[in-house]
Amino acid sequence: MSFLQALDYHHWLLLGLLLLVIEVLAGGGFLMWLGFSALSTGLVVFILPWFNWELQLVIFAIGCILSVFIWWRFFRWTIDSKNSSLNRRGSDLIGREAVLKEPIANGFGYVMIDGVRWQVTSSEDLPEGTRVRLLKQDDLIFTVEKLDL
Repeated sequence: MSFLQALDYHHWLLLGLLLLVIEVLAGGGFLMWLGFSALSTGLVVFILPWFNWELQLVIFAIGCILSVFIWWRFFRWTIDSKNSSLNRRGSDLIGREAVLKEPIANGFGYVMIDGVRWQVTSSEDLPEGTRVRLLKQDDLIFTVEKLDL
């Protein structure tokens, strides 16, 4: 408890720098805002040195809440899972046209797109060489429709 009573601005500055270094090593963006809060608390205590340790902790806590709120509101990146192609290899191919390299027989066949062999399915059997459009993707299998030329 005696450490808290001796809490001074340089302790806050060191805590802030430590949190920023950990953030650089770990990533994620969260600890950076807590580090900024600790640095701000150190600056306030440097300017107004008569603050006791209880008030310093209150200032730090308010700074943490405000900085996390600002991060959450303005700087947080979100991924729209419905429209994201993250971890969905080939999802950017939907809508493209291709030529069947192997016929669709018993519901399944193959196309080559950009040098990659993709399995396709259709409700009807189609011969090799048929032009198709990729409609949707289920795992790594595309549903296709025959293009009328």
